[in-house]
Amino acid sequence: MGSGSSSGSSGINDIEFGEWKDEYSACSCDSRFKVIDNLKWIECDIMDRNVKKLTNLGRAATFGISEYWAGFNDITHDAIQVEVTCYKCHHKPSQTYTFDYCAMGKRYRNGKYTKQYAPKQVIYQKDIKNNAKLSLSYLEQMCIKYKPRRRKYHILKNNCKHFASTFWKYYIKSNPNNNQTVNQVDSIEYEESH
Repeated sequence: MGSGSSSGSSGINDIEFGEWKDEYSACSCDSRFKVIDNLKWIECDIMDRNVKKLTNLGRAATFGISEYWAGFNDITHDAIQVEVTCYKCHHKPSQTYTFDYCAMGKRYRNGKYTKQYAPKQVIYQKDIKNNAKLSLSYLEQMCIKYKPRRRKYHILKNNCKHFASTFWKYYIKSNPNNNQTVNQVDSIEYEESH
């Protein structure tokens, strides 16, 4: 899973409009020593905001039918962002990693989108009750095991929002004692292929 531009003929580009920044801040320690400070379900732009406003006007003109059909509420890119602290080398500042899904497949990178909306959901270290779920290594394994709804990325039927909602749901279910209940996350539509 590497980084790169996800733009295509549609002009959709989370790297540019989400203002992706490679941090190169990761220490070389094993991810088992990197403990989660916070975990966020984030959202950023995938197109110029003026173009997005016009697109949303078009969606409004269909009285929400296209929105229901597409299965999401806004034309944005969703990802899971995590800030960690290494308890082996005590590397400062904290390190940021991002897990997301695009036409190139699953991505896991040291860095973040700098132009974000307010997070959809946040979990803090104090809310994570299971010590095994505190490490970056656990999230890496979740990302590896994640099965997309379909074999290939599809802008409507198998996209970043499906990835992020499924990733978040399974993290919450595996750690049900935090402040966010499983029922809250169950309200998010998702589907996993078997």
